Amino acid sequence: MNIFAIAIATSLLMFEGGTDKTREIEKRFPTQPNQRIEINGLTGSEITFRSWQKNEVYIKLEISISSSDESYEENYISGVSVTEEQSSEALVVTFREPDRSWRKSFWSGFKSFFSGWRVRKEISGEIYVPQSNALTTDMKYGSIALENMKRTLEAAGSSLEKVVKVTVFMRDMADFNKLNEVYAKYFPVDPPARTCVAVKEVPGNFPLKVECTALK
Repeated sequence: MNIFAIAIATSLLMFEGGTDKTREIEKRFPTQPNQRIEINGLTGSEITFRSWQKNEVYIKLEISISSSDESYEENYISGVSVTEEQSSEALVVTFREPDRSWRKSFWSGFKSFFSGWRVRKEISGEIYVPQSNALTTDMKYGSIALENMKRTLEAAGSSLEKVVKVTVFMRDMADFNKLNEVYAKYFPVDPPARTCVAVKEVPGNFPLKVECTALK
């Protein structure tokens, strides 16, 4: 019985996960007034989009990973990157993750075999984009529009809590459920009345536009 207890304790110590590995990435990319901005590769991340008057894209990300395989953690955290492709028409910014064609050590393979594969990744941060440039992204665009609305209201001496009516103009109503997910984060309790209108185009080539009426 004592031997069995020792074996269990040793096994738990052997396969216990370590602390999360983290990394911060901070990038600035200059833009031209007529450039289209594309931001790709961050689907599923917790990113807050903000607009500003500067002619540059500013990205600040925090990446965290915890895995049952330490070699995978090291490979991932050192391999993630943010790249740019510049042309006169567009600035394309892409978040890239390393491929998985790395070689496991004997110890990593041994632990994975007995304890199973476990991995948890979290990517969060902020992205500032010029207010006048057209923007496309594979993320939920509603957060950008609602964040801009929040900042405009606060600058005028109001707030989201004082909004009484919201109107959303959408190019593709298939994105309605995605909008609802983001909308609930900005209006978690007693959301204001809302109207959604399908339109052919939105100024600035955006997927949607949000207008509101608020008390001061």
